[in-house]
Amino acid sequence: MKKVSILVVTYGIDLIESLSLIAISNLDLRNIDYKPVLKIWMNKYSDENIYLNEEIKDKFEIEIVKSLENKALPIIYNRFLLEQDSDYAILLDQDSIIEDDYISEINQVINDMNVYLLLPKVVHGDTLVSPGRLRLFFGTLDPTLKDRKGIIKDRDIVAINSGLVVKVELVKKDIIKYDERLKFYFTDTKFLLDYNKLGFGIYLLESVISHDLSELSDSNNTSRASVRFSDMVFGFRATYPNGVLRILLESYLVYVAVKYSIKFKSYIFFKLLVG
Repeated sequence: MKKVSILVVTYGIDLIESLSLIAISNLDLRNIDYKPVLKIWMNKYSDENIYLNEEIKDKFEIEIVKSLENKALPIIYNRFLLEQDSDYAILLDQDSIIEDDYISEINQVINDMNVYLLLPKVVHGDTLVSPGRLRLFFGTLDPTLKDRKGIIKDRDIVAINSGLVVKVELVKKDIIKYDERLKFYFTDTKFLLDYNKLGFGIYLLESVISHDLSELSDSNNTSRASVRFSDMVFGFRATYPNGVLRILLESYLVYVAVKYSIKFKSYIFFKLLVG
């Protein structure tokens, strides 16, 4: 049986509040003949939020990384993938709810086929939020993907990081890795764009996982919005350094800067755009 490890990245929350870890603790692993590695990377760690229930400790080999800083996702992902002895790795954020069918389907596929990347259907409420398709320079929703299953070789598929399953040897053999110039925004899209160029195809799982997108909302917080906008600007420009798309991209970023400046009554977004 091929082995699968799991990474969960949390951000300054108590571990017992993580929807991902709650779901993982409830998984039925009786059909798995090994004890999987569960690595928990705690960004903005504090001694007060490290409690884990006993159930999850019994089912997994637990590894915890305590980071006082908000380490960039590509650095975390690449380090995790390079360190694994497993055949495949599952990447999760703190707010994704996986169930037994997700794990069972992954195990069935990877033991029956040679696949390099697997994507679940990710929903927020009743809306499919991943996978999607790249249009110009950002991902768009495609409800038709909800009914597709198996290997697809469409070169415009993009997805969020959470729930993604990757064959570890891709990173260990330096075939592909997460772009460490990026921080958080666009890390998933850039990884999928790079992967699609390889022509290996993506296995779309039938399984559906629930994902909470509330943390992605800028709400009415100028500070959070400015950090996300800065990350967006850098991510887009690093991915599209030149060409016609770069011209369209700059126009789009100006539009977003205007929109945010009006919404938050702040010129900081224009400073970030030209800085």
